[in-house]
Amino acid sequence: MAFKVYFSKADPSSIPGTDAPKSESLLDSEELFEQVDDVFKGYLSDLSDDDQLPPCGSDKSDSDDNSPPAKQIRTNLVVPACVAREKARKVHETALQKGLHAIEKLIKSKKTLFTVGRNGLQAYRANAIQSHLWMVLNNGCKAIEASEIAAES
Repeated sequence: MAFKVYFSKADPSSIPGTDAPKSESLLDSEELFEQVDDVFKGYLSDLSDDDQLPPCGSDKSDSDDNSPPAKQIRTNLVVPACVAREKARKVHETALQKGLHAIEKLIKSKKTLFTVGRNGLQAYRANAIQSHLWMVLNNGCKAIEASEIAAES
């Protein structure tokens, strides 16, 4: 209560221990120290070794301390992890299929003009990308293995 009075303006007649109404100004410092002395009981470092603090959970009953901890139950996900993983795999596979279709369309197009021609570096890279995507989607190779094989060919 004392700190509430200290931090906010209050009606002096509502403060316990005051008989006569006071002005709207803050409390005198002497009155404030009297109220703080009622609350302040000293520092923990001032306690001797013989004095002991009450245990943290002293307000709880002893039967609660002897009971085993509550079993933690796993939370149910909105979407199970295996379903989410399968959905992500299908999305990834769809993106790879779109990429394969686009690169095949680019290579077959007669309008596509590579910088050095059909045997240059750009054409070589496009063919490597095509073979990589083909091996991942149709042959079931892993991406790293497919990229190594595609780079060698």
